[in-house]
Amino acid sequence: MIDNESENNDIKSVDVSPEPPAAPPTEKVYSNWRAKINEWFRIIITAAVLTLILTNYVVHAYRVEGKSMQPNFQDRDLLLVNKFVYRFEEIKRGDIVVLLYPLDPDKTFLKRVIAEPGDVIQIKKGIVYINNVVQDEEYLSPECLSYADYKTTRIPESHYFVMGDHRNSSFDSRNFGFVPQKYILGKVFLRYWPITSVTLF
Repeated sequence: MIDNESENNDIKSVDVSPEPPAAPPTEKVYSNWRAKINEWFRIIITAAVLTLILTNYVVHAYRVEGKSMQPNFQDRDLLLVNKFVYRFEEIKRGDIVVLLYPLDPDKTFLKRVIAEPGDVIQIKKGIVYINNVVQDEEYLSPECLSYADYKTTRIPESHYFVMGDHRNSSFDSRNFGFVPQKYILGKVFLRYWPITSVTLF
């Protein structure tokens, strides 16, 4: 004899309800976003550190102010200066450099190196003599020449004599004297603006 009541109870005890749907993977989405944010943060920090290193130790952007280097550089030209190059090579005549103004190191000047340590410089009627040899300054323009004299002088050790290319409109070593080597910040290697005048030096 079959016990219907017992059978019914057995049937009722079986849980046939469907499993509840899985919760949306909000935690996984959140983790992905957090990983992306961390990655971008690392990229930004790395870029900032590299920029800091480059601008402080390798390359510096400089804007020309004034006309002391005309006709080769114009007011508001934008230049890149290599601050690292003189760790591997000597400063030499003809280099176009950015330097600290010896009488006020908070200011910077753009000038051309004319004489090196130990050189004897003399200027007669605007003509430059280095160690009694006339210098071929083909980069000068006739309208920018000066015909002033400068007495015979030997450049001290670790110092340089600099001048602007616009000789009759340049405040330079003829006025403020020699420039200590430590005041020369770097060598100009690129004019990048205006775009029509891009030049490598």
